[in-house]
Amino acid sequence: MRTANARLLPLAALLGLLAACGNDAPPPATPAAFTPDAKVFLTVTPESVRDSITLDGTLEATNKATLTAQTTGRVTKINYDVDDYVPAGAVVMEIAATEQGARAARAGAGLAEAEAALREAETNYARAGQLVKQQLISQADYDRVKANFEAAKARVASAQAAQAEAQTQYGYTKVRAPYNGIVTARHIEVGELATPGRALVSGLSLDKVRVTTHVPQKFIDQVREQKKLQLVLQNGNTIEATNVVVFPYADEDSHSFKVRADLAPNVSGEIYPGMFVKVRLAVGEKPAIRVPQAALVERNELTAVYVRRADGTPELRQVRTGRRENGSVEIIAGLAAGEHVWLDAGTAVAQVKPAAQG
Repeated sequence: MRTANARLLPLAALLGLLAACGNDAPPPATPAAFTPDAKVFLTVTPESVRDSITLDGTLEATNKATLTAQTTGRVTKINYDVDDYVPAGAVVMEIAATEQGARAARAGAGLAEAEAALREAETNYARAGQLVKQQLISQADYDRVKANFEAAKARVASAQAAQAEAQTQYGYTKVRAPYNGIVTARHIEVGELATPGRALVSGLSLDKVRVTTHVPQKFIDQVREQKKLQLVLQNGNTIEATNVVVFPYADEDSHSFKVRADLAPNVSGEIYPGMFVKVRLAVGEKPAIRVPQAALVERNELTAVYVRRADGTPELRQVRTGRRENGSVEIIAGLAAGEHVWLDAGTAVAQVKPAAQG
């Protein structure tokens, strides 16, 4: 027993000596602080974004109308039919103008006659003025000539009004487009009688489009306060709306409020009247984390980003995404403030492969 104890004592002393030497070793060096390259990394920072609700909406043309006849006559020519583009002021349809042309000619002749009579009355009035000064005619004769002159002026004014009316009726025989647009329906055929008020063609303009949606009553106060609306396209892009109008009454059946907003002109290359769309209405603000679309790795049901570890290597981390718009994606879960995310997932993948091979 004493021999065994004697053998353990040198070993214990050796272990104690090694432990003492270990305590004297210098502590490991603290790694230098990482300064991310803004061209490679995104530092996760929550930012204040618009909190909103997404609803279904319908697009409609701001300018749409049904042209009706304003005079009587048979349709003689149809220059534009359904689906045709019509420039503003173009003659869409022509109506027989025989009667209206005759009235215009008669009114013109009546005006010429009245103007001739006025010139004669004006000459007589000037002559009578000289004669009454010379006391060659009585005051009564002078007053009679003056009255004839005033009556002649009135007849000219009446003839001018009659001519304007006749010309207007003649102009109604050519049905013109009030603005640039597309013919959507035709309600009459060549040879049929057009009478005042009868529908001729319907059309709409693609230059100005607006969106309508219905907002539940629990959100209507926030929508009235914010008055901000976005149209969300299928590719994720958004279009800001202007002139948001909240109707001051709710639908009796759905208890929702109608909201209408105008869209920027000349966006008809992406949106058309009658389309079903998604509408985003602002109801406040909230903090959110957003990353570029290029930072995402999407494989089947996996959605992830590459996050820089402390040793500089990439970590593929699964995230839960939210709204996508204008090339960026909202991250609902999976990232924390201060972390560094590769802006381009492809760049991180290039660093992962050499490490895997080594």
